[in-house]
Amino acid sequence: MRGSLPASSLIAKKLGPVNIAFYASPQYAARRELPKRLEDFHDHDTVGFFPGDANVFSLTGPTGTAKVKLEPRVSGTDFFFVREAIVAGLGIGPLPWFAARHELAAGRVVRVLPDHQMTMGTLYLVYPPAKPLPPKVQAFTSHLREHVPRLLDPA
Repeated sequence: MRGSLPASSLIAKKLGPVNIAFYASPQYAARRELPKRLEDFHDHDTVGFFPGDANVFSLTGPTGTAKVKLEPRVSGTDFFFVREAIVAGLGIGPLPWFAARHELAAGRVVRVLPDHQMTMGTLYLVYPPAKPLPPKVQAFTSHLREHVPRLLDPA
């Protein structure tokens, strides 16, 4: 969801950007030569996140930012569904790093156009103010602030 939240007393702590990249299964890559340019996507089966116009992506690469519109073969509204469809070889699809990293490490997906990515938004930790902050909430927020940025960044 984009935009800003209405004014409130809630506390928001920025955890980091949610970057999206494209992935395919090794089986799909064996059947079809993977795209070498954004323009090559129209020749491929794709897996979408959301139906319709939501499958337009502004990807940043070595030569700047360009848009690519997918005409998905299948789409879902859940990154875990999209990931499983990609792993099953249904096509090339978008995933955030946190949803792709284990599949990539296990060799179940390969990165498509590795020089391109899109920032989908920023992940925030939001919680109500309390003085003092309950110890469990403080421990949980400290844990998230320490570990989530690493999960969001492929570097």
